[in-house]
Amino acid sequence: MSWLSRKKGPAPVGDLGWEQVRTMLRPRLVGVQVEAVRALALPEEVRSSAQIASAPVAGDVAVGVVVESEDGLAQVGPGLLATWGQTLADALDVAVASTFDRDVEIAQLVEGTYVVRDPWFAAALAQRPAMSATFEVVGDVVVVFADAGCILVSGSQDVEGLTIVGDLLDDLVSVDEKPVSVTPLHLVDGAWQVLELPAAVAESPGWRMAVRRWTTHRAEQQAGPLAALLASQGRDVAVAPVNLVRDTQGRALTYSAVTEGVPTAVAATDSVAHVGLDGSTRLRELADVLDGAEQLADVTPPRWVLDLGAPGDAPEA
Repeated sequence: MSWLSRKKGPAPVGDLGWEQVRTMLRPRLVGVQVEAVRALALPEEVRSSAQIASAPVAGDVAVGVVVESEDGLAQVGPGLLATWGQTLADALDVAVASTFDRDVEIAQLVEGTYVVRDPWFAAALAQRPAMSATFEVVGDVVVVFADAGCILVSGSQDVEGLTIVGDLLDDLVSVDEKPVSVTPLHLVDGAWQVLELPAAVAESPGWRMAVRRWTTHRAEQQAGPLAALLASQGRDVAVAPVNLVRDTQGRALTYSAVTEGVPTAVAATDSVAHVGLDGSTRLRELADVLDGAEQLADVTPPRWVLDLGAPGDAPEA
């Protein structure tokens, strides 16, 4: 069953020709990290046929195509594109064009900050950045393509608006039904690029928690399939879970535990709990233990293999 289907079976599109199906094409936001984790859990022999074909946008955001019919939604992968004799770029052009001349409900939360819940508009905006002229914001248009059917918009110079976006993003990530990204993108020379948030915004409770919830969810979904993959390669590497806690100042914090002498694959956490065989524990910044660490190839979100000695042997931060 297609993972995007709204009914019991996928739309029967395999027997339809290009001219029949082109009016049914719609753009769809695709989360690069989410798709990578999903692919990792699929058997290798079905992976390519089960994956949606997608074009990168920026950061961990991409855009693909689905077929909307009375039977539900069906993903368009390389197999269907080959059957139709079309490229992904061709299909995307047709799919995006199908979203034009529609009424889209845009909710303005405060002046210059918006929520749009419309999956076709969201994907079309990712593929056609010029559509961002719809929004009146302070500074550059900043968009978080948070969910397949929801985007959050504010301005690069609007600290209040961006902070509100972080609070809304935290709410969305906590539900985590159709996640795409928690990465803010802004327009540079007509193309989307990753935005480095102002420190006051990045450290706001909403943004901190949203980003760390994201890391925790992805690592949890990745852990089982990654452990199985490493075992199939004959590698004796533990896959560390990510723990989400609050520090003494009440800020969201992620960490993974790594035991002395145990090669461990860790995700992009804030810290590592370095555990000695004698039971001692030392909390270390992740950046301080990555020097020389192996980054696992073709693993998204990234993981590094740490093989640490005794905590007492580590240099002081």
